[in-house]
Amino acid sequence: MDTSQLLDGLRVLVVDDDTDNLDLIKVIFEEYNVQVTAVTSAGEALEAITQLKPNILISDVAMPDEDGYSLIQKVRNLAAAVSQIPAIALTAHASEEAGALALDAGFSIRLVKPFDPDDLITVVSKLVLIAQYDLCPVCTNKQLSFIEWESLNKIRFHCRTCKWNESYGLDKAKVAGFINRYHFKNKMDGLNKPILGEPLKNNA
Repeated sequence: MDTSQLLDGLRVLVVDDDTDNLDLIKVIFEEYNVQVTAVTSAGEALEAITQLKPNILISDVAMPDEDGYSLIQKVRNLAAAVSQIPAIALTAHASEEAGALALDAGFSIRLVKPFDPDDLITVVSKLVLIAQYDLCPVCTNKQLSFIEWESLNKIRFHCRTCKWNESYGLDKAKVAGFINRYHFKNKMDGLNKPILGEPLKNNA
């Protein structure tokens, strides 16, 4: 499945107090038919998540009044339907410590600013794919269990609850025990397109 198919119709929520950054991200996603909702505060973002139920959250970390760390912690404590949203932390800090802080707070991955537009598209595309396998095969924790990929087709999964972690090729993730929680509909060019946000009624 190519990038255009993965991102077509995706709902993305972006929060950043810098309106220029919001405009840039909107432009980046334009050609992929992504529905972008842009807000300028953590409070607005929290309200938008519960109302719109977006597929991906992109949040600046350094915001006045309430930062991105506080926002993601509140998101992870919401009802299960929205608490598991894949989330990208935007930060100007490139250190390993800053990356670990973002992951510990509840973000799925950290992207350093200024970022290349292609990098943002790659990150979002991978999160869409990996979100199909978001239950830990050890403790069956329903929070996101992936945090990063090591290469184009190899992903490192990590459970924040039981601390289990392992690397698997994307095509082996389901075989390794990850549970696919999403319907597969709308066949396109012989491939099934994942519809995020629609949990399977059973995993038989």
